[in-house]
Amino acid sequence: MEISLIDPSNGFLAIQGRLLSSYLKENGHKTKLVMLPVMLRQGWQSLEEIPSYTSKVLDDLLGIVKSSDMIGLTVWTNFFVQCVEITRFLKKELDVPVLWGGIHPTVRPGECLQYADIVCVGEGEDAMLELANRIDCGTSYDDIKNLWCKKDGGIVRNDVRPLQQYLDKYPPQDWELVEHYGSDAKRIWKLTADNIVHWVSLRSVRDYDGKVLPTYYTEYSRGCPFACTYCCNSSLHRIYRGKGPIIRRKSIPYFIDELTRVRKAHPFFHNVAIIDDCFMLGNDETVERFAQAYRERVGMPFRCITHPGIVTERKIGALVSAGLYGLEIGVESGSLRVKRQIYRRPDTNEDVLRAARIINKYRAHIVPRYDFILDNPWENEHEFLETVKLANELPRPYVRSTFSLTFFPGTDLYEKAKQEGLLRDDIRDVYLKSYVSQKWIANPKRMRYSRLLFHLSKSVSKSTMKKFTGKRLLQVANRKGLEPLFGLAYLSLTKRQFQPIMKLVHLVRRAEDPRKGYKKSFDA
Repeated sequence: MEISLIDPSNGFLAIQGRLLSSYLKENGHKTKLVMLPVMLRQGWQSLEEIPSYTSKVLDDLLGIVKSSDMIGLTVWTNFFVQCVEITRFLKKELDVPVLWGGIHPTVRPGECLQYADIVCVGEGEDAMLELANRIDCGTSYDDIKNLWCKKDGGIVRNDVRPLQQYLDKYPPQDWELVEHYGSDAKRIWKLTADNIVHWVSLRSVRDYDGKVLPTYYTEYSRGCPFACTYCCNSSLHRIYRGKGPIIRRKSIPYFIDELTRVRKAHPFFHNVAIIDDCFMLGNDETVERFAQAYRERVGMPFRCITHPGIVTERKIGALVSAGLYGLEIGVESGSLRVKRQIYRRPDTNEDVLRAARIINKYRAHIVPRYDFILDNPWENEHEFLETVKLANELPRPYVRSTFSLTFFPGTDLYEKAKQEGLLRDDIRDVYLKSYVSQKWIANPKRMRYSRLLFHLSKSVSKSTMKKFTGKRLLQVANRKGLEPLFGLAYLSLTKRQFQPIMKLVHLVRRAEDPRKGYKKSFDA
């Protein structure tokens, strides 16, 4: 049986599609993998602004998948509209079942069945294989666990199966480049050994030093122990309650074998990105065993994501010795109330700073990336200033990522925002929203003083920040009508067109040093 797997998300990673392709191939099916990336753009306001696929791209796609017996799409919320466009086009031209899988169909299966014939809820390898086998044999598939499907004018809603605990069961991602295709927005190209480096580099995320280096993205474990209210893991915890432990790992030898095979087969990969929600779970000894095996058999630079509460010096030391060069940690907010009551995060500022100081001991080898969530309607100015102060206290150097709080379907904050009238149109307010942009960047004329301070928090000293957040200065700066001035200062810093705000910074710094003759200071 032939199955075409389409991924319209941003890039040529297509991890879910590659994992499915590998598993289906291993079990006797033929697959085609088509990547149709569309770059997210900040400030989308309507469906008309979405970059549609050209007729040439759609015609090329039809030519590739027309021999398929089933078509599957990986659907993310931010690419929902692209999936609708692709599905409508293919269903008009072909009479084959179309399946949607991924996090959006998992949390909104009913909505997705308005367009797809079948929806996969949760992890899909075994459900997809069972579906392919049934279609191949010509038997009914309306009782397959994890699948929702249409039948007799209604919807069949099957329960999810228990979580697969033995991840070594699944083969590594499909990077064989057999019937793999990619689009450059003008047409679809067949991926080959001669052009794959170009395509992967073209869509790779820039590394911490600004260089674009081909990176192999992979998973060592599945599941997250936390259920933060803004994250899809809160939904997955509910969906899989009673279906087995949520945290599962590949065995260390199996994972290391995967990486050594990739390095040998595709030497163009320069480094590895482990995309686990919370890498470094487990005790120090487990992480040290992993680090030793990685150092001895893989040796490629790698980065990962973790939680500040599980960082220890032994773990960081072992991983750095194995090649760890980048570590992403969610800080999100400096307000304990926001962390606990809004985000349901267990960490404190002390946890963040403790982890940051440990990481900073290895600053010659590793650059951490700290994530912050902005645009929180339930966070007041005082609480945001706590975030500013925490960002200012983090030991440098570090990279900072800022995200706009987005109410993704299925999360607790989506329900809260819906109840409070903060969401009027899901398509406009969620699906088309770029979670990497912030309102005060999109419209600097509305920038508050605290947001400007957040931008400065990485570059000024603690004593300077203390003066900038002094009571008297805050009273003046928070007066209405000053937002355009702060927006202008922000633009002058980011675009380097002129530097009036830096003169203020320099004056404050000189005021700290009596030897310069500037003893006057702001009221703290």
